[in-house]
Amino acid sequence: MAVLIRPAADGDEVLSLITVAAAWTPRGSEVPDGETVREAIGRLTVHGRDRSACLRALLGRCSIQEPELARVRATLREADRRLPLPPPLALPQAVVRAQGLGRLIEALDRALCLLRDEEAEVFT
Repeated sequence: MAVLIRPAADGDEVLSLITVAAAWTPRGSEVPDGETVREAIGRLTVHGRDRSACLRALLGRCSIQEPELARVRATLREADRRLPLPPPLALPQAVVRAQGLGRLIEALDRALCLLRDEEAEVFT
């Protein structure tokens, strides 16, 4: 059965997509068809690129200290490594990729929150 996924217009929809993908099992009965999984990978990739660009821009104007700076840079390096990868052809690997992208987006969001908190402290 295919799970229809709407375009990820806001954070809530992306979080919903991440939750749905996390529930998939690579070789189980809860896996939708390959087209749905590839569509999810595409949407998560676009959102991940947007988050990565926001994080990079915010990092440029924020004075964050170590070790937080190292964590943010490591997250960006991981995004740079994983986001350009094409979706796998095999369904089990595509499911794993969608789940990995979901975790990457969560890491990008945590890094963004860290920088926004740091930026807020500078201006208060």
